[in-house]
Amino acid sequence: MKKITALPLLMACGMTAVSAEKPNIIIIYIDDMGFSDPTCYGGNYAPTPNIDKLADEGIRFTQYYSACPISSPSRVGITTGMYPTRWGITTFLNTRAAQVLNESNDYLDDKAPSMARTLKANGYATGHFGKWHMGGGRDVNNAPSINNYGFDEYVSTYESPDPDPKLTSTNWIWANTDEIKRWDRTAYFVDKTLDFLTRHPEQPCFVNLWPDDVHTPWVYEDDGGTLRESAEHFTVVLAELDVQIGRLMQGLKNLGIDNNTLVIFSSDNGPAPAFSGNRTDDLRGQKATLYEGGIRMPFIVRWPGTIAPGQLNTNSVLCSVDLLPSLCAISGTPVSQDYPVDGEDMSKVLLGTGQTERAKPLFWEFGKNKDNRVSPHIAVRDGDWKLLVNADGSGVELYNMKTDFLEKTNVAASNTEVVNRLKPMAINWFKASFREFANKIIRVAPDGDAAKDGSTWENATTLANAVTLSAQITGTQLWLKSGTYPVSTTLNFDNIAVYGGFAGTEQQLDQRNWKLYPSVIDGGNAISPLRNSNLTAMVSSVLDGVIVQNGLNQVGANGNENGGGMILASGAVLQNCIFRNNRTQNGKNGAALHCHQGSVTIENCLFVNNSSSGNGGAVQVGGGVTANIINCTFANNKSVKPGGAFGLGTSASNLNVINSIAYNNLYGETTYNSYGQNDDLNGGGTVISKNSAIESASTKFTDGNDVAHISLTREITPDFVSPASVIGYTALAYEIQQVETASYQLAGGSRCVNAGNSSYTEGLLLDLAAKSRVQGDEIDMGAYEYQVETDITGLWKGKKRQVVFSGGKIQISGADINDRLMIYNISGMLMFQMKINKNGESFDWNNKGLYVIKIEDEIFKIFI
Repeated sequence: MKKITALPLLMACGMTAVSAEKPNIIIIYIDDMGFSDPTCYGGNYAPTPNIDKLADEGIRFTQYYSACPISSPSRVGITTGMYPTRWGITTFLNTRAAQVLNESNDYLDDKAPSMARTLKANGYATGHFGKWHMGGGRDVNNAPSINNYGFDEYVSTYESPDPDPKLTSTNWIWANTDEIKRWDRTAYFVDKTLDFLTRHPEQPCFVNLWPDDVHTPWVYEDDGGTLRESAEHFTVVLAELDVQIGRLMQGLKNLGIDNNTLVIFSSDNGPAPAFSGNRTDDLRGQKATLYEGGIRMPFIVRWPGTIAPGQLNTNSVLCSVDLLPSLCAISGTPVSQDYPVDGEDMSKVLLGTGQTERAKPLFWEFGKNKDNRVSPHIAVRDGDWKLLVNADGSGVELYNMKTDFLEKTNVAASNTEVVNRLKPMAINWFKASFREFANKIIRVAPDGDAAKDGSTWENATTLANAVTLSAQITGTQLWLKSGTYPVSTTLNFDNIAVYGGFAGTEQQLDQRNWKLYPSVIDGGNAISPLRNSNLTAMVSSVLDGVIVQNGLNQVGANGNENGGGMILASGAVLQNCIFRNNRTQNGKNGAALHCHQGSVTIENCLFVNNSSSGNGGAVQVGGGVTANIINCTFANNKSVKPGGAFGLGTSASNLNVINSIAYNNLYGETTYNSYGQNDDLNGGGTVISKNSAIESASTKFTDGNDVAHISLTREITPDFVSPASVIGYTALAYEIQQVETASYQLAGGSRCVNAGNSSYTEGLLLDLAAKSRVQGDEIDMGAYEYQVETDITGLWKGKKRQVVFSGGKIQISGADINDRLMIYNISGMLMFQMKINKNGESFDWNNKGLYVIKIEDEIFKIFI
């Protein structure tokens, strides 16, 4: 602890307030406390005079949010200053098997930012006393020590790598045989906190005091062993928690450090049970929902002599990810630049000296794989607006937090402009952030060593071994060095992400180039090289920047033997790929791939010279499946049944074709037709063409539900630059060479140039040639963008705004205040966004690579 006799001084001149002496910092993080559990927030279960006194002596906030509505990711958010989904902590940490189902890591990576480690580097003594729940317990026995996150000392409960034996007499969270009984735990953690402060009189101290009250079961001495989730039991436990908060505060006074100790009081997430909204002050929802009752928390900050007492802040919007940068500002601690912290410096707000508005929106993600999900699993708050949505665009809900913070009236239908802005923002954030820093990377090379683990390019392994290793770890990425990968046994594609286009030196995904460094997976005309094994499950499989060729379906394969190159389950995503010379035998469907279940997305791909012995010369859409095909090109494919390019299995099969081209695909031997449902040219479910050019006689493209559709014929063509003359699969060497060297780029003057609609392709920044999209007035149809021959500087001429990278900063000029800035990487992932706050805006940017910056309607490219 650091004891001072004089009041801290504050720096003036418009700078963030920083104490002349580093304050002690204590974060009291209650478990499952509802917004209105404390009396000062309207609670009526038990008087909480000591918690109320904290508020009376400091600031009480009413618009503070947790980073997630459940324990583990909430704790990751406050620890790292980053959204927990970026580190792959998606729900409460459980067994290894449960983690796999939830696409969650087993523990927080100890290379992630840590508030304790950051403050320790600035001279703080650091201690953690209480619940951890960021790794360890159950069958997870390899979680890093709590010391690895920067704590000098710790005492923790069962859900940690090294629980205190006094708290864990059995292999469970608590037991009657524990030396420290359940009802004495908070007192035990308070004792440990005060002892730690006593033993560090010459150092500033940072302490996590994280009790596991008021989480159920609510147990107290001689309670009879029943009704442990009743309001009566909750009242007793809440009252005892308040007593211990009083003991802590009195202990600070007794040690003489009260005036130099900043105390923060909050909760990890909303309550469960919520007792019909009584514990949330009628905020909608509770723990494990993204409604306000799950994420809006009580939040009190107290620092006598620095923070004026008796303040109530109802305007400032805060989040737990803000605490790391804010406390670093208050203590004069540099924030590490190793990872992009999501939180903002809100130190003026915490100290009561300003009402700083947020520069960036807030985002949440929870429940992607949750059964019986109550709320959509993505949320964004920007100003007064809060929007919830699922990753597939469904379940849109919009609420005005100023007029309807109880979320009673969904106003999405009457505010389409707001929805159209926030919905893609939220979905793109999720796509960019989900497991962004959590994935294990296995590097693969054509000459890789099966005995190596792929941890570096020097230790590159084989493709088959990489797939085996990936099955053991959630969220694995396979990075494929350029070259050909002959496959002799079908590889299980479940829940892995395979990326091609690497030279073998890259350290970041956005440094690859799938055009210059092609990665080819070859089935050898004998097998289907990639298949989802569990076809009834929702998968997170991704294939990106890879060529799949010479695949052949096998007798006895899953999915009724369909799919020459691949078979896909719901949730699979294909991007920036080429499928060529794949085929099916025995009357089976889907020469390149078969979409078996749910919803599948295929984007920026080329399908050429594939042959089906049934339907779907390139892609077959199974019964009940929806395939979303975006900016793809289908040419020279062939099928026995009507769907020369894409076929549908039943009247419940659906197809959305967006910004795509299908031409010169053969049905039988003489009919050029790209679409059909089995033997019915006009059959199938809902088929919609949006800004696409398709050669087909099917009435599905003349039934009135299509948008900007172009009907191609023998005379009306897309004008490819240099297409192959051969149609369908070929085994002849000279024809194979023709297939591999053909060009399906658009010629100048093609009717498909500028004929797409970029509003359907948010985040699609590169074409299949790894060139920039939207070279002209609009995005083009198909997988390739017509390349306007001009110096890159010509793209910037006449633009209102200017973007310059210099001295480690991105500098913006000519922008208006409140202009929205977004930065995408080469893969189209949204990396950063903010509102312009001033003329001459600039900010640090330390990540190398090629980036696209969008400011309102203007786009810039920079290479760093």
